[in-house]
Amino acid sequence: MGYTLDGYYPPTGFSFIVYFDGVSSNVFDVRFQEVSTIAAEIEVEPLRVGGDARTFYKPVARRYPPLILRRGLLSYSGLYDWFERAIEDYDIDPVTVTVCLLDAGLLPVAVWVFNEAWPTRWEVSGLNAENAQIVAESITLVYSNFTRYDGIPF
Repeated sequence: MGYTLDGYYPPTGFSFIVYFDGVSSNVFDVRFQEVSTIAAEIEVEPLRVGGDARTFYKPVARRYPPLILRRGLLSYSGLYDWFERAIEDYDIDPVTVTVCLLDAGLLPVAVWVFNEAWPTRWEVSGLNAENAQIVAESITLVYSNFTRYDGIPF
């Protein structure tokens, strides 16, 4: 691993683990190929004051885009059971989802904790007889908010 002049080198994004509190005891349910849209934004409303041609903005609400997780298709997954209860029975069971970015020694560098997360979509990649790609599944989660911690938060 290289270092910059001040001794800091940004972490790589290929070593991470995802925990779902109380959803699955399957050891494979923590392994994902990709986690995307860890983001937060403030929705704004344009505001004009008097006859001034300038536009000001006022904050209206916080917005958290859905979290998307992608991995190779598993033959059994406790996560799928959780999703199936949500989609078939409207049994929405929000849980805490924790994403840990790991360093070379497998210690957390950054941790994101997503509160009251639940699945809204489960998608399997296309099947194609002309190529030998691994079949992937994507899980889309909505959540109320998230908190980022540096290193080990617990």
